[in-house]
Amino acid sequence: LNDWRRRASIFHENVKDVSRLLQKLVSINNRALLYDIYNYINDINSTFILCSKYLYWIDDNQKHSSVFMSGDEEPWSKRGGLAGDFLDLLPIGDFQSLMKPGLNSLSNIFFIRPITSNDHASMYALCTTISYQYDIDHLINQYSQILADKIIGRYLSSSLNNVNNCYAIDNNEDNLCGFVLTINESEKYDKFIQTKWIEQLHEKYPNVDQNFFELIECPQWIYDQYSVRIQIFIDLAIKTDEIYHVGCKLMKILSENLSQQGYGGCHALLDERNVCLHKFYLYLGFTDIANIDQNDHMILLAKRF
Repeated sequence: LNDWRRRASIFHENVKDVSRLLQKLVSINNRALLYDIYNYINDINSTFILCSKYLYWIDDNQKHSSVFMSGDEEPWSKRGGLAGDFLDLLPIGDFQSLMKPGLNSLSNIFFIRPITSNDHASMYALCTTISYQYDIDHLINQYSQILADKIIGRYLSSSLNNVNNCYAIDNNEDNLCGFVLTINESEKYDKFIQTKWIEQLHEKYPNVDQNFFELIECPQWIYDQYSVRIQIFIDLAIKTDEIYHVGCKLMKILSENLSQQGYGGCHALLDERNVCLHKFYLYLGFTDIANIDQNDHMILLAKRF
C-alpha cells in the first residue's frame, strides 16, 4: 500500500506539471498557436486530472459509490477512450461542457469533484477566510477553528449531510478554492442536531460568550417549500467572470441532482455583512426572503429549480 501511494504521489505531481503547462499555454501571445493545439492539450490535461482525482477517491476511506451513478448516458462518453470512461463516471447530469469550458470563457481551469475527508482542513481554512469579520478578530487569534466550527463543523459530521451533493472546486494548481455543502432535511437538522452541536461547542469553548453560537431556525414554510439547505463557499479573489462561470456550473449540477430526487427548491443562510458572497448568491438565481425571525446579521435566500 505504501508503495502504491508513493507511485500515486509521483503521478499527482506529474499531473500538476501538465496543468501548469496548459496554464502557460493559455497566456501565450501567439494566439494562432493556442487555437491550433489548445483542444488537444486541454483534453490530455482533463484526462490526467480525472485519473488523479480517481486515485484520490479510491484511496479515501469514506467512499460513496452512489455519487458516480450519473443516470442517463452522456453524449460525449460515446467517443470512447480513457477520457470517455472517466467522464461517464461523473455525477454531472447532461452538462457536457463541464470539463471543457469554452476557450473564450475562462483563462484558468477549475475542476468540480465530490468532497472527500481529506478536504476538511482546507474547507475549514477557506470558510474562515471567507466568513471573517473584524469584530471577531480576537476570537480567531485565540481559537483558529472557532468560526468554521460554528458555520460548517456540524455539517461535515452530520448523517443528514447529503454527501452525494457536496462538491469541492479545485483550481489548476490543485488547491481547494471553493466547496458546497448540502443538507436535505434542514428542519430536522435545525431542531435536533444543531442544538446538540451548539452544546458541544460550549464545552469546547467554555470561555467564549455563549451567544456567539446562536441557534438558527427558519420559518416553517421555508422547510416545507425549500427543504434543502445549501451552503456555498468560494474564494472571492477569483476573477469575477470566472467565479460566476464556475458558480453556474455548480448550480446546474446541484439543481439536476436534487430535481431527480424530487426536490423543487433550496435555501441558504448568510451573514449580511458578507456582501460579496451575498451578491454571488443573487447572481446564481437566489432571491432574498424578507422578515425572517432570527438575529439581525442573517440573510435567508431561496431558489426554485
